[in-house]
Amino acid sequence: MTAKLFLDSNVLASKTLRDWYIKLSTSGECGVAIASSSTVLAEAVRVFRRRVPRAPSDAVMSLESLIRSSVTDFVMTTGSYEQVAGIDSGDLHVHFAAVAAESDALVTLNTRHFSPDTVPYAVVDPDTNLMAIAKMCSPTVLRIAREEHTYWQSRRPQLGQVKSVSKALRDAGCPRFALLIEAVAPELLLSSS
Repeated sequence: MTAKLFLDSNVLASKTLRDWYIKLSTSGECGVAIASSSTVLAEAVRVFRRRVPRAPSDAVMSLESLIRSSVTDFVMTTGSYEQVAGIDSGDLHVHFAAVAAESDALVTLNTRHFSPDTVPYAVVDPDTNLMAIAKMCSPTVLRIAREEHTYWQSRRPQLGQVKSVSKALRDAGCPRFALLIEAVAPELLLSSS
């Protein structure tokens, strides 16, 4: 059975989290499909622009293209959004898009903005969600951890960008998942910096 996960902009804006979810989805091995929307993509691009203000336009276009091509269900929501009890007004577009996509869960770093009593999907943070996926799909998770480790080790040491995959996960708000990766693959703790 495939779980459709609606990724909020704070997940898509994080290179670490975006890479993990895209790889889990495209592997076809973990029963993960990802959904998002045009408004969430716009927010993710805005966050990227704020973090990397000198990024060339082609980098932004590449990010947009990657997200659009990797998302299983990309919904367009239109019109105004009526207030829903228990949902932050700034996140109404996220709620209505997750509903339109018929998502099983909303993956967000802002779980407090969504009351689980008023939504038809689970609300989960990436740390908890990745831990659950790892229990069901550990060989693929380990393979992705090794791929991510290789990426982080290839970063520019002169700029202090080399780090372990577990450090990248901690920086992205996934401390328990980072501990799990360290436990199952201690060799990935080593950093060439």
